[in-house]
Amino acid sequence: LDKGIVMFEWFNLIWDFLHIKKLILIFLLLSIPAEIAAGYLRHFKIYIGSLKWNAKSFFPCLGIVILIFGLAVLLDPYAALWARNSSGKFAEVIWSYGAEMGRSVWIFLAAFYLVFSWNSKLRGIVFGALLGASLTGLCATLLKWIVLRARPSVDMGQLSFFNWQYLGMDNRDFQSFPSGDVAIVAGTFFFLMRVFKKIPWLSMLFFLTPFATAFARMHWNRHWFSDAVTSIFLGIGWSFFLFGYEKYRTLEPEDFKKKKPTGV
Repeated sequence: LDKGIVMFEWFNLIWDFLHIKKLILIFLLLSIPAEIAAGYLRHFKIYIGSLKWNAKSFFPCLGIVILIFGLAVLLDPYAALWARNSSGKFAEVIWSYGAEMGRSVWIFLAAFYLVFSWNSKLRGIVFGALLGASLTGLCATLLKWIVLRARPSVDMGQLSFFNWQYLGMDNRDFQSFPSGDVAIVAGTFFFLMRVFKKIPWLSMLFFLTPFATAFARMHWNRHWFSDAVTSIFLGIGWSFFLFGYEKYRTLEPEDFKKKKPTGV
């Protein structure tokens, strides 16, 4: 019995290690050489050059995003109260699924990357999702250290931004904005949602997963509603960019010569 308990403790240590989100970057660094050799990034420079700045659409979209964020901040206390007080089997299934995906999304990607290692097309899709998780997560991390917003559990209110006096001195209590878990899940699954849009049930599952993670993070009092909304927008933005490249890189050679796509 004692040996069994010791083995179980070792298993818990390994499982906790696998849930470290920093392993996403390690997985990315390990897979980049293989994807370069496979030609995944062959047209990336041309794709970037094909993107065109459109101020007429950018600034209205930015204004809408800022407006939505402002409304989300106003709703923060009410949304947090609703999420924390949610109960019942259905709510438990949703927040359990969302929380586990926030912790384990890189394991999900790594498993499918290995399963599809023989198929360059499917492996490339998984690598695109990994890029989505990594880029969205990096943006979220950068914002965390700039904005330094107090988490709901600190009890300083939803307007406690820019607490620079706690920089390097807290135990992540002032890294609420935005949600890192929601960011990496949104970066992963919004990209996959667009890739598999011809399979409605799968696409819908991918679409709902980031919202389940957002619900979980709010339920456990780790993030405000506006933190999750911001992460959702980050995931949407990177998914558009990466899906544009996914279409670009998979053009047939003759189509590639005939037309140069304009990105997203």
